Amino acid sequence: MDDTTWTTVSRPWGNAKALNGVERTHAQAIHAEASYEVMMRYSGGIFPNRRILIPQLADVLDSALSSTTGTSLEVSVAIPRPDDRDYTIKIDAETLIVTAGHHTTGLTVTRGAYGSTATTHSSGAAVVQHGQLYIKAVLPVANKRSQVRVLCGETA
Repeated sequence: MDDTTWTTVSRPWGNAKALNGVERTHAQAIHAEASYEVMMRYSGGIFPNRRILIPQLADVLDSALSSTTGTSLEVSVAIPRPDDRDYTIKIDAETLIVTAGHHTTGLTVTRGAYGSTATTHSSGAAVVQHGQLYIKAVLPVANKRSQVRVLCGETA
């Protein structure tokens, strides 16, 4: 999958939660890699092998990004991560991929990711970390024609 051409298909409302215990066992009977459940309004384009971005944590830039080509930035607080996998952040309308500096305040990033445009950003601009979940299965919700249960995992 070419991550550089990712585009937004829809922006439905939803509620995401990590599965545990019996919920996870039941979900993994449908798909072995399911570890999250997202309940959302049905929208065209919600299929397995697509991704869902979920805003998780917010921070602020410690200093301005005055260049559109700079790949280093400072945030005020280290963003906690369970591992060293790359992750996505958003500053204003720009999407960036954090490729190094995990667990620190100094991050190395790829600018203008997923079709966004690299722009300059002011000191104090909001930095929102996005969880990236990969859709594994889409199931109807009983008695709720407009809702779907989306089982997701953390790997493609």
